[in-house]
Amino acid sequence: MYRCDNAKKVSIVIPVFNSAKHIAGVFDVLSEQTYGNFEVIFVVDRKTTDDSLKLIESEKERLPEVKAIIQEGDTKLGGARNEGLWISAGEIIWFLDVDDRPVPDLLEYTVAVMEKNDADVVMFNSIRSFSPDVAIPDADYKVDVMDKKEAMWALMDLQLPVTAWSKIILKSLLTENNIEFPHGYAEDVEHTYLTLGSAKKVCFCERPLYIYIQNEGSICNSGKHNNARGKAEIATYAKLEGFFAEDPEIIERVRVRSALMRIRSAVHMDKEAFKEYAKSEECRTLLKKNLRGSFSPEVFLFRVSPSFYYFSVSFYLKRFYYKDGRLFRKPKRAGRP
Repeated sequence: MYRCDNAKKVSIVIPVFNSAKHIAGVFDVLSEQTYGNFEVIFVVDRKTTDDSLKLIESEKERLPEVKAIIQEGDTKLGGARNEGLWISAGEIIWFLDVDDRPVPDLLEYTVAVMEKNDADVVMFNSIRSFSPDVAIPDADYKVDVMDKKEAMWALMDLQLPVTAWSKIILKSLLTENNIEFPHGYAEDVEHTYLTLGSAKKVCFCERPLYIYIQNEGSICNSGKHNNARGKAEIATYAKLEGFFAEDPEIIERVRVRSALMRIRSAVHMDKEAFKEYAKSEECRTLLKKNLRGSFSPEVFLFRVSPSFYYFSVSFYLKRFYYKDGRLFRKPKRAGRP
């Protein structure tokens, strides 16, 4: 295990809701971390009805520092992460999902990248999988080092992830800029944009350091929350224009990309809800105001045939984007961090 007297402490915040079947596994993967200076904060939803809290208490001796608190109120994932942040003692924050699998040297690798590059945020590549037993492709991976503008460009071009778990963050960046998660769906989208929009330097590690487990019944995979999720994403991307209205370097691009992402987010909804959105005054205004001069084939298809657009994007998501074993981002070129 990597230990250093001046190594920054990492606070790992893990929301828990009826997660008893995942508790032993998350202790397994965290006990394998080669970086030694971290604390683990479990934030257990007060509506939890299984033995999650009991199992955390029984397993906590396996790690040096473990806290378990009961989440206040009905503030969902966003609120749980905020409460973990508030009581954290580390200089670095990592919001881990209880059912996923980081590689053993994730913290050692990303903290080293953060310190070497004096970065505020270090993001990392991931692999989608239906099983935790996935071999990480062997390659020479590089690290992208970006200023705020470059990072925002990459984020809007979908070259950086919006998920909460896909980055370590200097705690001071969040506290000094009053960045917290909203309470509801798509909470990680807003949080990621605000975080990168406040950072001076951001790194992205091409090396896959995280296995994103595709669990049946999760919020993103169950299907029963699709309409709520789609509407929440549309509202979140609409808010981005307000967040960056006073930033002349990126606001025009934000307007275009946020509009495009609203159209894409509508595809998460069922066909009838999508058709209703496509015909809405809100959507027609969006096309006129933000995408009037767009010559994108995607926008053209949406204008000409929303129904065909819906089926085309749905097919792409199911057949390719959510494919088992898919890397979030393929390495661009060989190189070493």
